[in-house]
Amino acid sequence: MVNGLSSRLRNLSHAGPVLALFLAAGCASSDQLPQLAGLDRAHDVFGAGYDGLSDYYIDRLDMRKLTLHGLNGLKTLDPNFAFTADDRQITLAYGKSEPRIFAFPGGDDPSRWARLTVDVVAESRVRFAPLKDASPEAIYKAVFEAELADLDAFSRYSSADAARKARASREGFGGIGVTLSINESGVAITSVMPETPASRAGLKDGDRILSAGGITLSGLSSNEVLEKLRGQIDSTLVLTIEREGKTSEYKLRRSRIVPATVLVKHEGSAAHIRVTGFNQRTAKQLEEAVGAALANHGPGLKGLILDLRGNPGGLLDQAVYVADLFLNEGLILGTEGRHPRSKQSYKATAGDVARGLPMIVLINGGSASAAEIVAAALQDNHRALVIGSTSYGKGSVQTVMRLPNDGEMTITWARMLSPAGLPWHRIGVVPSLCTSHHSGDASQVIADLRRNAPELGAAFAQRTSFVRQGETAGAEAARKACPAKASETDLELKVAQQVIDEAGLFVLVSRQGQIALTP
Repeated sequence: MVNGLSSRLRNLSHAGPVLALFLAAGCASSDQLPQLAGLDRAHDVFGAGYDGLSDYYIDRLDMRKLTLHGLNGLKTLDPNFAFTADDRQITLAYGKSEPRIFAFPGGDDPSRWARLTVDVVAESRVRFAPLKDASPEAIYKAVFEAELADLDAFSRYSSADAARKARASREGFGGIGVTLSINESGVAITSVMPETPASRAGLKDGDRILSAGGITLSGLSSNEVLEKLRGQIDSTLVLTIEREGKTSEYKLRRSRIVPATVLVKHEGSAAHIRVTGFNQRTAKQLEEAVGAALANHGPGLKGLILDLRGNPGGLLDQAVYVADLFLNEGLILGTEGRHPRSKQSYKATAGDVARGLPMIVLINGGSASAAEIVAAALQDNHRALVIGSTSYGKGSVQTVMRLPNDGEMTITWARMLSPAGLPWHRIGVVPSLCTSHHSGDASQVIADLRRNAPELGAAFAQRTSFVRQGETAGAEAARKACPAKASETDLELKVAQQVIDEAGLFVLVSRQGQIALTP
């Protein structure tokens, strides 16, 4: 089922590497390079960034405006930096020195505007001491952050170091597969992931790691400890472990570790499956969790509770895979943007891993992006009830572009549409059953359900009219009817458990939420 979607996702998932091939735009002339003082790759970095924004950003950009915003970012490194600009040129002045004038290239050719940026940066590093002393990474960060700040809330620049950490979160990293407690008393293992180097070597919860690679870990910061434990995949690591007062050495071979994002508990007659994010293994982990729940609980399992509260999102393809796990047919997601490749349609393939069991999805104001894709897909395809408060409202798609300096630019390039054809950007996914107006008393919510209280499903019933009012007005109306709440309580989970336990109650909620489900 998951593999059936791979060809449809291939175009979008390759957007990052394609963008990263733009390496040669905006070259500075050879007589300028000595002035760059360590920024000899600036023409590559700025050229790649400007090309990507020009080609992929969801709205057409004014390259003159973009460039001026970026250069203004240099003020974060030196408040004395200043320039003036008119319709034709930039004038850079400093004290009594002769002003330098840079003519605008005209048009929107990103390579020419990247060259202008390089020229102004090079000259500024000669005239302004703080800019001369700034590292290349500081220059890139100042310019790109200023450019992206005025575009939207989700386009951003990540430095080379931050980008490496983000890639490790998305794609995995070379590690041993443990979670740690790091404090003044040392480094202790709190859990060992199955089928990892740590589990195969026999490490256990409660073991204390005294040293890694011959380096004592006591007194190191959390980041320093992680740096010692992580490394190249297939590289070896020798740990000194203390267990029950005895010390031993363990030799491990690092492997790719993808952090677990799926947690499972059995709550009454339901399996409570929490998904904390969407990385490369989320769909696989969820499929395994559902399979285990079916095998372990058999006929006693009446339904699934998919908990997406506080889930900030992650990889789009994994959100599509997760929704497809529970659908036999239907549209999962549509995307549309300026670039031809941003116009995509993702459809479900046959095969429901939950075998038709009733499903409830929990969301709140912290459920965003990929979490909203799953909630909307299961709701609009009549596969699940959605309970909680209106979600965050992050209905745009970003592509990640790797730059020549190993930094990353995250660019908004498409808007998302639910299977019903409704956007949720700034509006959010509206739950079938809204609990925002309840203070935490699950019994009262159930009582309101039994008397068919109209406010519980009113926001969902009116969501189409919210969208038709326009993005701003619709967002205000939706959030007023079912306000987003970021805090978590046991209310939604208790309500979901009781709705699963009572088949008649599930049908009642389904009807109120205008979803034609049968338990």
